[in-house]
Amino acid sequence: MTETVITIVGNALDQSMENRVAQLVKETGVDDLLLDRLHPERALDILVKPYTPVLTGLLRQKLAVLGAFDVFVQPNDLFRKKKLLIA
Repeated sequence: MTETVITIVGNALDQSMENRVAQLVKETGVDDLLLDRLHPERALDILVKPYTPVLTGLLRQKLAVLGAFDVFVQPNDLFRKKKLLIA
């Protein structure tokens, strides 16, 4: 089954912000998540299983409070990187 990936990009993405984001994700009912730091304090991927349109909507709504960061929530499929480049 495809997983959901949350990509967060911005400045000052430090440990406290990572913890805040992880808490927001867990508040949607996700218990198992994997953090992948793409660039220190600049970019982060969070992988959660599974991918569902309902979960994607919940995550987008919950993470909208991170106004200083660009947040992308999408299935972790073959087209993910292409969709990020277009965005």
